[in-house]
Amino acid sequence: MFVGLAFAALSVLCGVAISRVLRVPTSLAPVIGLATVAVVTSWATAINLPPSIRSGCVVALGIAGFGVAMMAARRALATMRARRFQVTVLDAAVSIPTG
Repeated sequence: MFVGLAFAALSVLCGVAISRVLRVPTSLAPVIGLATVAVVTSWATAINLPPSIRSGCVVALGIAGFGVAMMAARRALATMRARRFQVTVLDAAVSIPTG
């Protein structure tokens, strides 16, 4: 379970970093991240890099994505404060059980 969550988080963070570079919407980050992980590991395998270096390349992209996300967090918090009612309604809708 933890490995799956860690892989998903790493993929999304890689996608955030690449989407920032390509200037595409961050809503595409999960898809871009999954594709980036596949491409980076495939290229690293093709040039015969050791497994630790391959993993390091993916982790470096994830760290870059985390940095980009932290820089954008200030703007997201300001938006949440400005739209407090909408955020409260969304929180209530998500927290109500449906089943």
